[in-house]
Amino acid sequence: MGKIILLCVIALTVLQTVKRPFVGALAYYCLAIWGPQYIWWWHFEGIRLSLIVAGVTIGALMLCLFRSGVNFGFLKSRLNFFVIVLWLAYCVSFSFGPYVGAMGDEPYEFFVKFSKIILFYLIAVLIIDDVDKQKYFSYVIILSMFHLTWWANYQYISQNWSAFYMGRLKGPIGAYSAGIYGDENTFAMFFVSAIPFLYYWGLYLGRGLMRYASWAVIPLGWHAVFLTGSRGGLVGLAATLFAGVIFSKNRKTFMAVLIPVFLVVFAAQGGDVLKSRSSSIVDYEGETSAETRLQAWSAAVGMLNEYPFTGVGVACFIKAMPDFSD
Repeated sequence: MGKIILLCVIALTVLQTVKRPFVGALAYYCLAIWGPQYIWWWHFEGIRLSLIVAGVTIGALMLCLFRSGVNFGFLKSRLNFFVIVLWLAYCVSFSFGPYVGAMGDEPYEFFVKFSKIILFYLIAVLIIDDVDKQKYFSYVIILSMFHLTWWANYQYISQNWSAFYMGRLKGPIGAYSAGIYGDENTFAMFFVSAIPFLYYWGLYLGRGLMRYASWAVIPLGWHAVFLTGSRGGLVGLAATLFAGVIFSKNRKTFMAVLIPVFLVVFAAQGGDVLKSRSSSIVDYEGETSAETRLQAWSAAVGMLNEYPFTGVGVACFIKAMPDFSD
């Protein structure tokens, strides 16, 4: 039954994309941010959904070129200029990096993945040509936040410890241990990025039950970050709270409600793993993970000095690190 529903959704998405190309971009980013193919992986087996959606979206964009035209003026922005510069720098590093030849196919695979991301970003810029279309992409983040917050807390409540690694929660993982959020820090940063969307969504809803129901999910999002045991996620949450105090027009809400609630939730539900790891955020000495990062950053500075124009090569940092470490 689930497979039939999925095929119907795919067919509907394809038809809508032909008429409205931004629907294809919306579906593609839904797969990239929410990742239903890793949550209900048994329904998606044998279906290369991202490829289908991307192909139909590109085809729909080509049709637009002949039917009504495409406004290429949207590409003329400073942000897009630097995105293209970044991709060109990636090309140079892949082509001329001194360690690329020693890494087999891995640099090529990374280069292809990164190029696909840049290509689809530029396609999305062309087909998301008004504010109303852009709003739908905010809804993707908000809906993903609702569901993944529920998913993360459910793993804890149901005591599904197989979803944890050394006490730290990973994101949904498919049959072959693949997933967008297989790394705990990446999963934590999803919530850090999505929580502000949820906060401003509540403001958009106006005063009433829906606003406060949406905001009630925010502490559960904090708890999801705590479950990942990510120090970076904890620092990110603190940064978003303090940014709210500094830049938001609703400073009193942050200072009188959100920050005290955050501290209470952290004290009550932070967990031993995160509390132990958070104690080493400032004092890194003796903490293996933090010291290794400092060594990596020091090696990165050495690589930058030695190869300022090419770097050591795409996906070659680990291979080169011993040559630049003390």
